[in-house]
Amino acid sequence: MTTKQLFRLPHLFLWVAILFIAESCSTKSPEPTNEQELITKVLVNFVPVIAGNPTVTYSYSDLDGPGGNAPQIAASGSLKANISYSVSVQFLDESKTPTKTITTEVSEEAEEHQVFFVKGGTLNVSFNYSDKDKDNRPLGLLWTATTGAASTGTLRVVLKHKLDKAATGVASGDLTNAGGDTDVDVTFNVTIAN
Repeated sequence: MTTKQLFRLPHLFLWVAILFIAESCSTKSPEPTNEQELITKVLVNFVPVIAGNPTVTYSYSDLDGPGGNAPQIAASGSLKANISYSVSVQFLDESKTPTKTITTEVSEEAEEHQVFFVKGGTLNVSFNYSDKDKDNRPLGLLWTATTGAASTGTLRVVLKHKLDKAATGVASGDLTNAGGDTDVDVTFNVTIAN
């Protein structure tokens, strides 16, 4: 090795050290995470297509979130037999002032969310999705419902996040293969009366 090459060697080490230090000191922004929102209230509104029949609202309220006090679950009345309803679902966070409308975020992130209605008991009603995301897959903030004969049962409302919307049955409202995270899972007692 010549003297000239030996003189350049420390400079090379110096530049390598500077680059190493600069790289190790640089801060990289963490990837944004989509935090799960607190949902303290769920409203399911059944508006009759035929005028003269009352609107029925099912409400679930749990202001202190999971645990703590028991949620308040109520219905403003019974569904009427053999009619059609336009149904809307709302999600709210009442722990904030003013109340935060989580429904807006669910709508904005429609490709990552889906609401499921799961009937239980002998409840005689059929549901169809009325809204879709940009990929033409169901969202479930809007529905049509058609009641049959008088009956009773339960309606489970489930909001899924980061699910597999392409999985078998999910587009038709079967949450068996949906996967993802559950943001809300509430059950209402429902009566269909003559």
